[in-house]
Amino acid sequence: MSLFKKTLAIAMLVMTLVAGGFSLAYAGEPLLKSTRTSQHAAILAYNRGVETYTQGRSELSIECFREALMLNPSLHAAHGPLGQLLFRKGDYQIAFTELELATRITPDNASYWCILGITAERLQRHETAIRAFNHYLTLDASGSYANEAKRALSILLTPESGSCGTYISEFSKPPRHWQNFPNRLRVAISNGSEIKSAYPEIVIKALADWSEATGGRIKFVPADNLTQADITITWTADRSALSHSGELGNTELIYTSKGTIHHANITLLTHFEEAQTPSDMEKRAYAVAIHEIGHALGLQHSEQVCDVMYPSVPPIGLEFVPSLRDRNTLASLYQ
Repeated sequence: MSLFKKTLAIAMLVMTLVAGGFSLAYAGEPLLKSTRTSQHAAILAYNRGVETYTQGRSELSIECFREALMLNPSLHAAHGPLGQLLFRKGDYQIAFTELELATRITPDNASYWCILGITAERLQRHETAIRAFNHYLTLDASGSYANEAKRALSILLTPESGSCGTYISEFSKPPRHWQNFPNRLRVAISNGSEIKSAYPEIVIKALADWSEATGGRIKFVPADNLTQADITITWTADRSALSHSGELGNTELIYTSKGTIHHANITLLTHFEEAQTPSDMEKRAYAVAIHEIGHALGLQHSEQVCDVMYPSVPPIGLEFVPSLRDRNTLASLYQ
């Protein structure tokens, strides 16, 4: 059974950082008025941005900060709040530009560096993500996003080849596996109206990536019906349907007393709070699916962050296929 723990706290941390960085940007106070007309109008627009943000009117707040910068491009205090609001909206490219400006202007604001790192992850700008997370940790080594930033750095700085060896010794339960290897496993994928149209294709890609990781020795084929399926994959929007509230997916194995797997039931969550865009949702869905399929094949958790079977989902934008250790462990399980 999976303990794929990606808690709600992580999703809330990003939102907290957005609000926290916003507060740091203007210390909770509106800017003082200016005697010059354009500057005065810019400051009024900025202050409206602050007010509408506190009222939860994000779209209007974005318009106000943009107006402030148009009226007075030197009103640098607007770049950080604007970048964070655009991040939350999912406009990552524009948010990236604003946050880069904000970190140059106020390089001691840890929250700006953190959100810049997360934005860079999602845009696949890895060098900037590394620089931003390192700067964030220098400023706030025990900050609320510090552990996630450290994990992102571990993933980003690990060579693509990854580590060698296996992690069977890290298994917390006796090994379990399907009877035959090579093997053809029949899979039934639910295609109900409650799921996004892209999700079944995402699962098919994850199955293909695992098949490739075994050199084709495990093949997944469509089952004619549920009763003939070796692996069934269903979806839920209800976290309480999973074994633990912090899980994003769950795998139940049916096996003999000798550890031979007869059937696997995979349940996947359909909604992720930390995803701001449809693309984010799809990336997160892939990371969850490829982890749970690993459980269905008999793999348990790894202690290394760059393995698919690490118990926490990778940051959005840093998803990866089975690592060398994942592949070696699966091969050892079936040798």
